Amino acid sequence: MPLLVPSLDYSDMEAVLTGIQAYKIDVPTDLSDMRDWLVEKLDIKEPTKTARWEVKRDAFTEKIKSLLKELVYPVVGIEKHYSLYKKYRESLKMIEELEQEIKKKNELLEQLKKAKSREEVDKILLDSIKDEWEKFKKLVSVAKQSLKDVSSIVRKTIYKHYRKEKFEPEFLDSWGCPELEDAIERNLIICSDDMECEINLSDPRIEEIIKKIDDLKNFLLEEEISEDFFELYRKKYKHNPDFLSKDFWEEHLF
Repeated sequence: MPLLVPSLDYSDMEAVLTGIQAYKIDVPTDLSDMRDWLVEKLDIKEPTKTARWEVKRDAFTEKIKSLLKELVYPVVGIEKHYSLYKKYRESLKMIEELEQEIKKKNELLEQLKKAKSREEVDKILLDSIKDEWEKFKKLVSVAKQSLKDVSSIVRKTIYKHYRKEKFEPEFLDSWGCPELEDAIERNLIICSDDMECEINLSDPRIEEIIKKIDDLKNFLLEEEISEDFFELYRKKYKHNPDFLSKDFWEEHLF
């Protein structure tokens, strides 16, 4: 639905726009027609009362008249044109993806309405996020397996690394803990004189572990996990899927 902004007129609608109904942004009756068109197309059950609409419309048209006088109409270069066109195509793709998501949500809602028990509801929800859940379980399995190759004290130091904290053992020196002493001697952990320890990110074994844990972290923090995944996780594990929480690490990685 084209909106014409002065100095454009109906005669300027050429090529693919020829014959398409359009409205002028500064004409009150056109705005009212556009409103009626939108109410019908969007199936709005309770639109704004006509009297209130007309007050808002008239205030808008009065304001826009002064704004239009200040407008300078620049010539759009070909590079900017293609840049805007690219954004337009990307927007269309995003709209299509959102429509598909809405369709899936509506189908899920219909299934949930027919469910007869809590167990059936849980099964429907799990089926709806099957791919997402399986990906999560696989990432957890790979990350946990990589951590099995190092001692518990190295695992704790890695956990502190993700929390951007130093690991401080309960010992005055490494001699009180053979496990810590071994990790230091293997260059897996680096400790200062006052026993603030951090993981040695330059060690190839640690690099490989971090890479696998990062895949899990990115899934939870950078990808948008669905609300259904979030709720099902909370129900199953009794805590939030928070990658940085101790509950999460104790449940899946330690």
